[in-house]
This record gives sequence, C-alpha cells and structure tokens, in this order.
Amino acid sequence: MIKLPDPPLVPYKTKEGKGTGIVEAPRGLLIHSYEIADGLVTYTDIITPTAQNAEDIERYCYIAAQNLLNKGEEGKIRDRMDLVVRAFDPCISCSAHMAQVKKALPESWKEKWAEIREHGSPIFVGVGKSDHSDDGVGLQLALALRKRGINDVWLESELADQDSPWKNGLDRPLVFLDAVDFREEPGKVTLLPFHYILSNTVLSHRLLPFLTSNISYNHLKNSYVLGIQPQTTEEGHKISRPVLQALNKVLKQITN
Repeated sequence: MIKLPDPPLVPYKTKEGKGTGIVEAPRGLLIHSYEIADGLVTYTDIITPTAQNAEDIERYCYIAAQNLLNKGEEGKIRDRMDLVVRAFDPCISCSAHMAQVKKALPESWKEKWAEIREHGSPIFVGVGKSDHSDDGVGLQLALALRKRGINDVWLESELADQDSPWKNGLDRPLVFLDAVDFREEPGKVTLLPFHYILSNTVLSHRLLPFLTSNISYNHLKNSYVLGIQPQTTEEGHKISRPVLQALNKVLKQITN
C-alpha cells in the first residue's frame, strides 16, 4: 500500500446544510452526523459501535462474574469476562487487556458511599418483608433513618399509591435498602449500582414492575442498592444478630 500512488483530491463545492450517514460495521452501527455553515463544520456527532456496546458489556460482565462467584468458580471470572467483551465487540482494544480482578475489601462500600454523597443528598427506599427475619432489615434501616431526621426516606409499601418521590429530583441518587444474598458472610454490607443486580436477586423481582412504570432510564443509572447479607429469611423470626450489627454500622455511617 505504501507504494501505491495517492488518489487525487475530489473537487467539491461547499454547501450549507446537515447530513447523517450510517454504515453497518462488524461491531454494530457507525453513525456520523455533521452540520456545515459558512464553509465550516459547525457541529459533529460520531456514535461508534463501541459507545453503543459499552453499557451492555459492563452489565453482562457483572452478571457473568456474579454467577461464577455464586458457584465458587472465582478463578474463571477473567476468562469469562474476556468472552463477554468479544461477544459484543471483537475489535475493542480492551478485549485483550480489559480487567484486573480484585476481591472487594470488607469496608469498601464506605468509599462508594462517599462518592454517592458527592452527587447530592440521596433518596432512600426501604425494601423487604418485615415478618421474614433478615429480609426486614431494609425496612428497619429506613425507619431508623427517619428517627435520625434524614429526609426523603420511604418504605416500599408507601410508593404504590402516590407519585414517585424522585420525580422532581432526577439529579439525586436513589438508594434501595434491602437484604441481598451475595453468598457472603452474614452481615456483610455491599453498595452497588442497581443495574448490577437487576437480573440476579430477589430485590429486582419485587421492584421490577414498579420501576419500569415509575422511573426513567437516566435515573435508573443513578440508582444503587445498599444490601446486607442475610443469615436467614425464614418467616416469623427476628433479625439475626450479625445483620442487626450491620444495620447499626450502616446507620452510623449514613448519619455522620
């Protein structure tokens, strides 16, 4: 190719206007859009397949990793994530060097909480069943936050017959409080983006019909789950001691 002559420039006349071109590449649609005024490009928008694939890649990497963790096959996570990335985007540069798998530290949720607080005062929603032992921890935590004077704290049952409390606060984080089974030691606290567990836990099954009709996609991306690993969710039992200790730890962190 180096020895081939350069093709001649194609003569053209500048015209004002705008246009969009779309071509199907191996990875998906490549979109170029331009506007021209006074002989100059005044606006351009390029949407690459990689940009369109990125969110799904991240979501399904989360799902694949969690499924392997649940099976006790942590050593297979990196290979599976490589496979997921290539399935969506075989040309992406990070398909070869994409991840360094690390085990989350026990208190890593506190760092994530600090990041969330930087984006505004969160809206809390307590989720669970009060008569199913540790499954009631989200409700108990929400009630405890109210007693401490925290604003915008709601119970799952209170949202069925009224406008969503986040309707006029789209820039504020939304945090669901619940017992979430991550196959960890009872009482371990986890704080994750909501979409991470959307296809993996009982929480999503309870809230999915409600969310699909009451929350926008943009706000869903600013939603999180603060989950506590339950010891038991049997009907008629009280909240277990490790989960109760975790509740108090979370309460102290949030109200500081």
